[in-house]
Amino acid sequence: MIKDDRKISDDRTKEKCFKYFRGESTYEDEVSIRESLSEGRLSMDDFRAMEKDWCENERPTAGQRMAYARLTGSINARRWKRLLMRISVPVAAAVAAIVALFINLINDKENPVSTFSTAYLETKMVVLPDSSKVWLNSATTLTYDSDFNKKDREVTLSGEAFFDVSKNPSKPLRFAYNDEDTTEEKIEKVAKNIYGAASVSFGAAAKKKLQMIKELGFERFPVCIAKTQYSFSTDPKLYCVAKGFDFNVRDIVINAGAEMIVAIAGNIMRMPGLPKVPAAMHIDIVNGQIEGLS
Repeated sequence: MIKDDRKISDDRTKEKCFKYFRGESTYEDEVSIRESLSEGRLSMDDFRAMEKDWCENERPTAGQRMAYARLTGSINARRWKRLLMRISVPVAAAVAAIVALFINLINDKENPVSTFSTAYLETKMVVLPDSSKVWLNSATTLTYDSDFNKKDREVTLSGEAFFDVSKNPSKPLRFAYNDEDTTEEKIEKVAKNIYGAASVSFGAAAKKKLQMIKELGFERFPVCIAKTQYSFSTDPKLYCVAKGFDFNVRDIVINAGAEMIVAIAGNIMRMPGLPKVPAAMHIDIVNGQIEGLS
C-alpha cells in the first residue's frame, strides 16, 4: 500500500514537472515543485532526468527541439545542473553569459567563443590571450570570442571577478556595460546587446526600485537578470532566437549585502536557497552548550 501511495505521489510530481517544462503549469504547481526540491522529496537529478525524458519523448515542435539541442550541445551538463539548482541570484547572473554564447554560436560560427565558469562556492584563475589575469568568484562566467586582442579586448562577465589587466591603451578592455552606467542603462545594455531586445520596459514595482537604488547610492552595483531559460525574451513560449520583442522588467531585488541588483524579467520562478525549515531554526544554546549542529 505504501509503495502504491508513493507511486501515485511520484506520478503526480512527474505530471506537474512535465506541465512546467511545457510552460503550462499553474502557480500552485510551481510552488509544489519548489517545495519538493527544497524538502528533498524530489532530487535535482530526478528533475533533470524528467526534463530530458520530456524533451526526448513528448516530441516538442521543431523550433523547440532546435533550441533545446543547441543549448544542451553548447553548455556542459554540470553547468546546467548548477543553473537549475541555484536559479536564484547566481544562476540568473549566469544566464546572460549563456545567451551571449548561444548568440555567438548561431550568428558567428567562424568566431568560436571561449567560456570559463565556476560553480557555487568555487573560484578559479583564468589567463586571457593578452596575458591579463582574471580571478573568478563563485557562480561566475566569463566569455570572449576568437577576435579578442585583435581589434579590442571585449569580454562578457556574469557574476563577480577581479581583473589584473595587461596594459595596452590601443586595445582597451571593454565590458557589456560600464560601472558608472545607471542601473536602468545596465539592464538595457544587457537586454539589447546580448538578448537582442528591441526595447526595454519597467513595471511600476521596478520603477520604484530604480528610484530607491538611486537614492541609496547603489547604482555602482552590477546587475544580473532572472528570466526564463527557454527564450532570449521574457516569454518562455517564444522559443529560439526571438526578434523585435519588448523586454519587460516587472520587479527589481536589491541585494545590498552582496552588492548586486537582480532584475526580475517576466513571470519567472526563482528557486529557494533554503529549505522550508532551515537547519538554523533548530540551533540553540542550552546550559551553555550549542545544540542542533548535527
